[in-house]
Amino acid sequence: GLGWRGNWRNIGAPRMDLRFDGAMKSLATEASLNFHLDRKGADLNPLLTAYDPGMKSMEIRSDVRLKGRVGFNACGLFGSAGLTVENLSFDEREIGLAGRDVSLHLELSDLFAPRSRPAQKLSFGKISMGEVVLEQGRALFQVEPGGDLLVEKATFNWCGGGVHSESFRFRPDMEDLDVVLYCDRIQLAQILEQLGAGRSEGGGALNGRIPVHYQRGKWT
Repeated sequence: GLGWRGNWRNIGAPRMDLRFDGAMKSLATEASLNFHLDRKGADLNPLLTAYDPGMKSMEIRSDVRLKGRVGFNACGLFGSAGLTVENLSFDEREIGLAGRDVSLHLELSDLFAPRSRPAQKLSFGKISMGEVVLEQGRALFQVEPGGDLLVEKATFNWCGGGVHSESFRFRPDMEDLDVVLYCDRIQLAQILEQLGAGRSEGGGALNGRIPVHYQRGKWT
């Protein structure tokens, strides 16, 4: 048999090293490779910029842990991986976008036909887009075969109240998407202030359902 061990330095970002080890049987009928990465306070801007050069000015840092296994045997290729992102913060001053305490926990049961188990978790402490501030967000989701993302449930706090959604599916290439949001005691004065209508006094709260439509990069 044959074994190997190594370290891939600066993969995707400075000082982010991927360690790996594996083995192959003598007749090359079976082989596997284990890999793991653990980096605190990683500067993810180089990785983001490689994906989208337009995001060059965004500051983004996070703790990242990655662990997985790939290989082949008599049944073919196999692979699985787990990714944990914690304490992620980002700041794009040019467009007024910022986020704090973002976390992601994702377990992919098949890397070659990507899919995950249900109830993968994404959460954030605070995300601001100009004057609009969302807090204490949480989403449960599942990666489905074919690249679809099933959002099982999403909740966040906004303007003194709560907002949640029912399940919906999303694909990166989608041009149209309809989502129904349910609001609970959203304060009207805070909504007007965040949406630029000036400071407002008085009471009033919003409850009920709000249909939201996405089309070609715009929400209505």
